Amino acid sequence: MSDPNPTPTPSSAPSPATNPDPTTGAPPAVTTPAASSEGGEPPTDPNAPPADGQPETPPEPTPEEAAAAARAAVPEAPDGYAINLSDDAREKLGLTDGDPLVAELSKFAHAQGKPQGWLDDVMEGAAALAEAGLFDGGFDPAAEAASLGENAEGRRREVELFAESLKSRGDIDDGMFGELMSLSPTANGVKLIEKMRSLMGQNGQIPTPSGAEPNSADALKAKAQEMAKDPKYGRDRQFTAEANAAWALAYPGAR
Repeated sequence: MSDPNPTPTPSSAPSPATNPDPTTGAPPAVTTPAASSEGGEPPTDPNAPPADGQPETPPEPTPEEAAAAARAAVPEAPDGYAINLSDDAREKLGLTDGDPLVAELSKFAHAQGKPQGWLDDVMEGAAALAEAGLFDGGFDPAAEAASLGENAEGRRREVELFAESLKSRGDIDDGMFGELMSLSPTANGVKLIEKMRSLMGQNGQIPTPSGAEPNSADALKAKAQEMAKDPKYGRDRQFTAEANAAWALAYPGAR
């Protein structure tokens, strides 16, 4: 027998009464809870990363910030300085790879703790003076190099090695070493020291380091040095070409 007063199930329970829109007769729109937390605080951004205590990755520096950081840096060694000049400015100053003047300037900057920006400013100022023609009639690095021939840089470096060898064996002091080094940028200075070395005979040779035996590299350098001092160098085209090839083989990093 069925129950005369059945208990309604949840699915058959009557819906709460709603008040239709008095104008259209439509039921009211379903509303959702306000998107705010208790107390009126604004809702959190669902796309925001979780606050897990991890530091945010710093943004990449802008080109301006990177350039400023490079200018403020002091290289770990003198050869860490860069020569930030255009090819045109380099040509006006007569600069070459391994230029002795730049090398000495870099050594000074490093000893004084000067940053890269200091050297940039010095080189840019020198280039501006050359552009203005203030070096005309005076020291012209390009003309000096041309006077020494294609192997100008190698001959200059040989003068520096000679001066360093004299200092290392105690033949000259620091003051005399500085004066001798000051001759290397000029063609006449290089030629004068080469002439002095030829008159000094064996004492004019760069000695092999103590305890070291001559090897094939020393032999190549000795041959290159001998050919560079030969009177035919710079006059006989074939001999000059052979001498330059010998020098390039003995000193791969020199020009």
